[in-house]
Amino acid sequence: MTRLFLILCLVFQFGCQKKTNEVSDKVPLVIVSIPPYEYIIEKIVGETIEVKTLIPSGANVHSYEPTPAAVKGLEKAAIYFKLGEPIEEKITKTLQQKNENLIVYDLKTGIKLLDDCCLGHQHEKGKDIHIWLSPRLVTRQVVAIGKILINRFPEYADIYQENLNVLINDLEQLNAEIANKISPLNTKVLLASHPAFAYFCNDYNCRQISLEYEGKDPLPKQLDEILWEAAKSGVKAVIAMPQFSMKAAKHISKELEIPIYEFDPYAFNYFINMKYLTNLVVISNEPSN
Repeated sequence: MTRLFLILCLVFQFGCQKKTNEVSDKVPLVIVSIPPYEYIIEKIVGETIEVKTLIPSGANVHSYEPTPAAVKGLEKAAIYFKLGEPIEEKITKTLQQKNENLIVYDLKTGIKLLDDCCLGHQHEKGKDIHIWLSPRLVTRQVVAIGKILINRFPEYADIYQENLNVLINDLEQLNAEIANKISPLNTKVLLASHPAFAYFCNDYNCRQISLEYEGKDPLPKQLDEILWEAAKSGVKAVIAMPQFSMKAAKHISKELEIPIYEFDPYAFNYFINMKYLTNLVVISNEPSN
């Protein structure tokens, strides 16, 4: 059943990506950094306003740069929920210069960030910002997001509050479901091509082994050390991300004779994606027959 769920998730994730639409001048616009937050905010606002992501699905968030035309299409936004990817500082200044009424909210507000073990990506002050991969942190975030949306669009306050309550309940159930599936595992290791899972691991007492070294493919000596650690852990799968190099993942997969599963941390449907990740952890740590 777990493997069937993974197949269905992959079909949904890569075959049914959210389509982008032109923004109407008559509909208020809210900008978010990445697709998971677009999904989450749409759960609150429904069809009352347009939600648009700055960095599209499939793009490498660490190197993506929107075209001037794409940035211009965001100038009339009412709110910008930013995460802190490298391109955002420049985009934020541009949008604020064009729109003095733009509300900018940092999604990291109030969250104690972990040190980034992958400093080659130049995240803000060397901190890890993959915070959305923690349902617990997202639950905290949506409370703040809901308040900002209600203050900016009070005419929709009742709708937003009702949707917010449902979303918080769904996130709490998601957290419980993930914990119930991972807790019984004897080992809880994620062998990943990119170290995106520190907050997830903190929540569910897991350990990640990254195939990257300072944001790059590991050197032969480093790869040997990773191979030794992965073999010692008994992990049974490699989690690879489409935005990053597959070279080390393929090498480890071949040497340890374990499968590679692709996971996109930036996929649009947050709930489907987190359940998929949970099942990858289960497969990676299943007892040997």
